[in-house]
Amino acid sequence: MTSSYFELVRNCFLFISYVITSCTGLYYLKAASSWWSAQFAVGCVLYGVGAILWLFILRILPLSVAFPLAAGALMIGTTLTGVVLLKEVVTSGHIVGVILISLGIFTITVMKSQNP
Repeated sequence: MTSSYFELVRNCFLFISYVITSCTGLYYLKAASSWWSAQFAVGCVLYGVGAILWLFILRILPLSVAFPLAAGALMIGTTLTGVVLLKEVVTSGHIVGVILISLGIFTITVMKSQNP
């Protein structure tokens, strides 16, 4: 029980860290005034940290689980980043898509926990 709880907490922490660093990195890359600005450099570093976290995730989870979860989580994260930080407009299609992706993530997580 303790081991599986630890693994769940670790995996959640890795995924949340991955999404936050990747989305923040993408935000800084997009918001940078030039390729040679400090903001662009910070974006590159954060996006690179996200890539390293992704490699850790790949080492501990099957690709068939990790990739859909990461793709869905990044879709949700980038949508939120666009709305909150870049003031992008979200259509009803975006909202429906995010809901469907969330349901897919939930389904994959539940199925994985039932068939370890």
